Amino acid sequence: SVVVDGGQSVTCIVDTAFGPALGLPPSRADAFGLLDESRPRIATQPGPGGAPEDFAVRIGRLHVGAAEVRGPLGLVDNTLDAPLLGLGFLERFRIRLNRAEGELALQPIGDHPVELPAPRGFGITLAQRAQGYWWIQVAENSPAAREGLMTGDVLRQVEGESLEGLNHREATEILENAGEAAAVTVLRNGQPFSVALEAEPLL
Repeated sequence: SVVVDGGQSVTCIVDTAFGPALGLPPSRADAFGLLDESRPRIATQPGPGGAPEDFAVRIGRLHVGAAEVRGPLGLVDNTLDAPLLGLGFLERFRIRLNRAEGELALQPIGDHPVELPAPRGFGITLAQRAQGYWWIQVAENSPAAREGLMTGDVLRQVEGESLEGLNHREATEILENAGEAAAVTVLRNGQPFSVALEAEPLL
């Protein structure tokens, strides 16, 4: 059970292939006020096949038991059938699973509660594993979008470093460690496509 902004809770499926901290279908997001148009959001491009546009919002706090992350991004996704707790939350903790009792315990890695800064970057979010890499979601009006990257592209390299076989944390660290500028290569329709990006505030 995940508590959102210290208020209502939602039962989530733990999904270690899902990049954001929290994923909600619009009907569930509305109950937490995440559809309020006054709340700043990062809109993503429509997905492959013309899937409806998704958007990310910054959440004040997420709790699972005593585990807390402040300022994570939650994804409001039209294609989700059920709420998901993803790697944007889980990777901040060591996970202990008691299969016999059906219990999952989270132990902080480093300082707790985890404080995340306001999002800044290229407008690329690791979404799902694909062909040993990660396919990405691209924020509208972001550096990545302006340089022609698209939601559904498969991220292959950042600054010449391959992302093949990397888990979410490893691939995210490479993106973050690129700093304020990076050359990235994606795969689209089987063809490589490379661009140079400069970071900027996203919210």
